[in-house]
Amino acid sequence: KALSENKRPNFRDSKLTLLLMASMTSGKVIMIAALSPADICYQETLSTLRFADRIKQVKIKSSRNVSQDPIAELKKEMEEMQERMQAEIDALRACGSSGKEGMTQTEAMRELQSRLDEQVAAEKAMKADLEQ
Repeated sequence: KALSENKRPNFRDSKLTLLLMASMTSGKVIMIAALSPADICYQETLSTLRFADRIKQVKIKSSRNVSQDPIAELKKEMEEMQERMQAEIDALRACGSSGKEGMTQTEAMRELQSRLDEQVAAEKAMKADLEQ
């Protein structure tokens, strides 16, 4: 449709772009230029070769989807640690023994609860620093 109206096609919406989207983001792209040795196709072959030459100069940088925000990573680690500590507390409550020698169940639960409270306080302090 775009070619019949003498307009440039919108390549972002083209079917070929949608089909090749996964391969375009993988870091390696292969372009095949179909040429004709016939004299009648000289102009088309020349424009295809020029296009292929321009495509050779395109550099695709691929990177993994990795968070580069250290604060977000710290938050995630803190949340995971909180979940582990809460799971330990729940396990101690469920089984009825602490698994530590010379320590009663209530002492172990108090220790775990205090560690959890420290982590929560540290997380709140970090959030307050972020908001400033």
